[in-house]
Amino acid sequence: MTTGMTAHKSGALSKLQRYLLPSFIVFSYHFSFRMFFAFVPIHLKETGLTQGEIGALFSLIPLALIAFTAPFGLMSDRYPPGRAAAAGMVVLGASVFMMRHAGGVGETALLFAGIGAGTAMFRTNMNSLYLKTMGAGSRSMKLAVFNSLQQFGYGLGPFVGGYLLLRTDLREIFAVSAAVLAPFVALSFLLPRAVLERPRMADYAVDLRKRSVWCFLLIVFVFAIHFGVEDVCFTLFMKENLGMGGSAIGNVFLVIAVTLVFFTLVSGWAGGRAAVPPPLLYCGLLLSGTFNFSMLFVHSVYQLLAVKVLHVAGDAMYLLFFQIALAELFPSARVGAPVGLTATLTIAGTLAGCLIGGALPGYALPFGVAGALTAAMALVAALFFSFLRRERT
Repeated sequence: MTTGMTAHKSGALSKLQRYLLPSFIVFSYHFSFRMFFAFVPIHLKETGLTQGEIGALFSLIPLALIAFTAPFGLMSDRYPPGRAAAAGMVVLGASVFMMRHAGGVGETALLFAGIGAGTAMFRTNMNSLYLKTMGAGSRSMKLAVFNSLQQFGYGLGPFVGGYLLLRTDLREIFAVSAAVLAPFVALSFLLPRAVLERPRMADYAVDLRKRSVWCFLLIVFVFAIHFGVEDVCFTLFMKENLGMGGSAIGNVFLVIAVTLVFFTLVSGWAGGRAAVPPPLLYCGLLLSGTFNFSMLFVHSVYQLLAVKVLHVAGDAMYLLFFQIALAELFPSARVGAPVGLTATLTIAGTLAGCLIGGALPGYALPFGVAGALTAAMALVAALFFSFLRRERT
């Protein structure tokens, strides 16, 4: 009896370490980061920077991520990814805290690069750790819970930040954001340890010879373009085009977060019967792209909410498919390098989107361009599934 109870408790603790703890730590990162980052474009605009300068500053984070993400992905197959994720949170928190003292473009640029490096270390290692330790059963729902908490943090952070802006300024929010991370840095030392097999470089080459993998990588890059456009233009679109204030902008991000969580969980339940579910990818690309393009025709807050809910439903489907595909296309022993590679491509696409957001006139046109490119990826998705069927027969 005692032995059975001990085994039951041990199993429950193992599930807590493998599923819930990583999910809540990822939530804390997104909550803390988005609490201040969603409002940085407004802060920079008020200091007198042009749209092009804001776009260039935001491009520094993707550049830092491009430099660090792939190496961290390779390292996560060889060294404990949980410890590296904790170090990334420390770097991120320190950079965010020092943002409150940044006195010019040069200092801000340096701290943006630090935020990028910390983010690369945290995201890559945490995603790699989760894919290595989550096990083979019920992958869709496990990834849906992991993704939904990320996305809830993504929306809840700006919601809280918007209300804090009513009582204080952005510099104080930098300090609050850094403080939120502190307890989760301590908890990160309880993360499970992954079994490391240290694969050879030739093993990775086997994966890259598959045409389905190349189609997947192209979709990852193009889809990410709209992330960069959103970073540069979305908050400014709400403020300049629709005349919204900080708390109203925060409310919009909360609606986005709730929508992401809902559709991620529904997609996880619906996609559980297929190893790589095609409807998730097709619907995700078409909904996300079509309703990003529809931003060209948004002239009121109610139109914005309708368009963003449908767009975000597509994002949720795609993002869940992306994680499922990583787990299915690559063996867990060497999934760290593909995590790093796809993250690098996501960052490169985000960088391209930042440049598009800064170069094109207005705050709506960049959404139209990014939306058209995303919807066009449905054709590449058809090739992806065709190649995948041939490779598995």
